[in-house]
Amino acid sequence: MIAKISATENLGGALGYNFKKVEKEEASILLAQGLYQNKEGTYTMAEVFVDMEALIPKKCRTKKTVFHCSLNPHPDEKLSDETLTQIAKEYMEALGYGKQPYICSNTTTSPMSIYTSCRFEWTERDERLTTSLRNGGARRLPMPWKRGLVSFQVQRSMTKQ
Repeated sequence: MIAKISATENLGGALGYNFKKVEKEEASILLAQGLYQNKEGTYTMAEVFVDMEALIPKKCRTKKTVFHCSLNPHPDEKLSDETLTQIAKEYMEALGYGKQPYICSNTTTSPMSIYTSCRFEWTERDERLTTSLRNGGARRLPMPWKRGLVSFQVQRSMTKQ
């Protein structure tokens, strides 16, 4: 499976592209995590947009705040919607996006597209990052002037030649 990950600043455009395909029945929603579902059990672009936009901080220096991933299996692989859904769940969990709102659709042109905002559970991500850095030889440097923030400095072995 090949993943193509990109970021955009246009949440409406990204969602609109796939929701137009859903309306034309050229795509279907495979999975939605933490998003409002109406009485009919469906999702509308307007409701998904509101839910996702709420996650993006108002004063944000990051320009491209929307995460988009296209997961593409080998052309010979014919995966069921259930299998694609499970792959999407596991993939988003592995990237640290598992607990935040996201939507996954299956189109005829691209097997699976996933959209979410680039903001996610910082504490869980930081813990994994810290462990990873420590295992790689980094050490923790406290910054008392910034509460709760931690900086890392990689220890390098210096050899004289």
